Amino acid sequence: MKKVICIFIVGAILFAFSSCSPESIINLGSKPQTSNVVDGNMIFSTPTIEEKDCYSIGEDVDDKIMNSHTKTHLSYKITDVKTYNTIEDAGLCADDILMYEIFCNENGAFDTSYKLLLISVDVHCSEKQENTDFRPNITRLSSIGIINETGVYEPISNEQIYFLNESSEKSSNEKDYFYYDINKDETISVICGWMIPSNIKTEDLYLSIGSIAYGPDGSNSDGVTYISLNKEG
Repeated sequence: MKKVICIFIVGAILFAFSSCSPESIINLGSKPQTSNVVDGNMIFSTPTIEEKDCYSIGEDVDDKIMNSHTKTHLSYKITDVKTYNTIEDAGLCADDILMYEIFCNENGAFDTSYKLLLISVDVHCSEKQENTDFRPNITRLSSIGIINETGVYEPISNEQIYFLNESSEKSSNEKDYFYYDINKDETISVICGWMIPSNIKTEDLYLSIGSIAYGPDGSNSDGVTYISLNKEG
């Protein structure tokens, strides 16, 4: 009897999988790791972005959550946005890119379904607590995404793969890779990079500051802000 029950359970599971439509299954391909570049066919149920939370290139944008939880007040201003078909076009090499192998095809060459997005950012510190171990982390610039026709932000790349602090030498320690030092009243220039799908237009992209969090009612946190990467905007 136990054998019959086991066969029935296995059969039910196989039937459930076979009844799913192909569109409802995310194909991860043969790679064991994901690139954190989001599948463009995925459907998101993110709350609508309020207009007051959207900024443009050249505007100073406060880090709301960072400033409310620490006594170090930071703001960001995007000064330039560029995309490159290959990392060599950007003057970089494979060793400059975190997890570079994830963005390669089976032959080890760069997968042309991606392109490299580099954003130049001025980081300004208007207030800083002295004698503290706190160090800012540039991954507060957390994701790149689009806003769909209903006003919903949809992330397409969730992880930075390149960071350069032009004011100091780049850390060789991956643990400290995204951290930087800044003094009160100082402005430093940094460059941040993401891999994005090659068919996405740069002018349609937004940079998210802070991680999206949701309350019990499905609303997103007030601490997340967005900057349009449209140079004409």
